[in-house]
Amino acid sequence: MKKPMPSPDQSTLHRWLWRWHGYAGLFVIPFLFFMSLTGLPYVWQHELEDWLHPEYRALKPQATRVSYEQQLGAARAACQGKPLGSVKVDGDPHHASQFWFGEWSNPTSVLVNPYTGEVITTIDEWTRLSFAAISLHGLTFAEPYGSWLLELLACWGIILCFTGVYLWWPRGRQWSVWGTFLPRLSGLGRQRWRDLHAVGGFYLSAILALYLLTGLPWTAFWGGKLFTGIQEATGQEYPHCMLDNAGHESLPPTPDARPLPLDAFVQFALAQNLPGPLEISLPPGPSGTVHVRNRNGDTALETHYQLNTYTAEVLAQAGWNTMPATQKAVSMGIDMHEGKLFGRLNQILSTTLALLFMLISGAAAMMWWRRRPQGRLDLPQWVRTPRLPGVVKFSLATAALFMPMFGITVLAFALAERGFTRRNARAVSA
Repeated sequence: MKKPMPSPDQSTLHRWLWRWHGYAGLFVIPFLFFMSLTGLPYVWQHELEDWLHPEYRALKPQATRVSYEQQLGAARAACQGKPLGSVKVDGDPHHASQFWFGEWSNPTSVLVNPYTGEVITTIDEWTRLSFAAISLHGLTFAEPYGSWLLELLACWGIILCFTGVYLWWPRGRQWSVWGTFLPRLSGLGRQRWRDLHAVGGFYLSAILALYLLTGLPWTAFWGGKLFTGIQEATGQEYPHCMLDNAGHESLPPTPDARPLPLDAFVQFALAQNLPGPLEISLPPGPSGTVHVRNRNGDTALETHYQLNTYTAEVLAQAGWNTMPATQKAVSMGIDMHEGKLFGRLNQILSTTLALLFMLISGAAAMMWWRRRPQGRLDLPQWVRTPRLPGVVKFSLATAALFMPMFGITVLAFALAERGFTRRNARAVSA
């Protein structure tokens, strides 16, 4: 059955949205390809560690182990000048104990043989594939500007998904299943790339938007300012017990009391039968608390403790049941984003999606490259903003309120467009 031709207003709206989709794609497509590529090593970080570093991931288990306090002493001696960040205790008898020193921007790991107490190796984390990948993925190497750029591109990526579905939507006098719901892979040249991008983008748009949305809580403005402010105002913030600087204080039972050795806190953590590797953060000062947690990968199975550094008494405890609803939703989104929400299946799914995201990104780049005239960039042509339907205005306003970074850039583009239109009008009248 033939469909009626679109009205002039609809055609103008289509060209106007295509123009914004094209401009957004010039910036977002390389970003999407880059983020998918750098996300893959992080999803498989433990498997890659086992493969790349057998020197500390394939130890021969022995009957006796040295104390963790002795291991910590060896690690401190090997990494002098940097503060201790955390101690990672892996339940796997083939893995070394890991001591993390320094700040996130320049961390160093010291791997100690738990059976001999000897330092196996000292690693600059930037040379480790999994750490370098997640740092590149989050643009932390370009802080503080990297987080702002990440948020801007993620916001426009979400808009790209919605405008892409609109542009894909069948319209015109006739359409076919092939090229609309199924890609014409036997086509030649630009048609094949167009179908891979348009059809693949239609099926992946909602999932891609969800992945981009779950990345926003990591950003400095949307996550660190806007969302955090809303959580604090509504009592939905992250439990303080789950932070290293939780605000609790360790009081010594006697004036001459000394902090307990690391082994006391390891024994406490092991006694809780927590699933997954353990992470222990020692306080920088005598009145601070020891933060003990398990890093299971699934936030619903993690528990946090704040312990008195002199007695190992539990000062505070928090877990899934104490987290507010919004923080549970955010944590589940982050776990899914990292490929940890439902184990191996999540890793396989995340890998498949990353490869598909790279495919539709590459197809868009190839489609644009083949379309452009020789020696020119072929930027989307300027189209004057038409009279927008109410649903489009409402959608833009909602998106601008939800993603202020998107709203600010749209306002800037609108002002620039108005100035461009006025200059053209004066030039014509002259």
